[in-house]
Amino acid sequence: MTESLPVTTTPNPIGRPTKYRKKYCADVIRLGEGGECSAASIGAELGLAKATIQLWEKTHAEFSAAVNIARAAAERYWSTAYAQASLVNGKNMAQGYACFHMKNQFGWTDQRDVKHSGQVNHNHTAAGQAFAAHVKELKEDKSDAIDVEYTVLDQ
Repeated sequence: MTESLPVTTTPNPIGRPTKYRKKYCADVIRLGEGGECSAASIGAELGLAKATIQLWEKTHAEFSAAVNIARAAAERYWSTAYAQASLVNGKNMAQGYACFHMKNQFGWTDQRDVKHSGQVNHNHTAAGQAFAAHVKELKEDKSDAIDVEYTVLDQ
């Protein structure tokens, strides 16, 4: 007969205790107000790895909310800064940088979502029909090849 081991009711935590503190939420929001909101910049400020910040976003609702607030504040910070720079400098030489920064950091996009309903009709123009007929004739013609130059006028 085998003897069963006693079952413990208290969990035995594995690994070191978390460094997470609720006070970090205010630090994260402060960083966002200064234009910093990436997991890397937050981690650098708190002395933690980027992966730790990303884990905390998933496991601590209040921290996730603070990061979202920080991202909104940082987006406001940078969009205002770029707008002011372009007003002061006229044609801002950093427009390309600003465009890519806002796209990469805050998900801005040039993409437009287009929804289509109905059908698409494909109509050939008279010139297109004539061209197709001529190509068909040339394929059927077994005589010597000739050089032909086409100019498409209506497209």
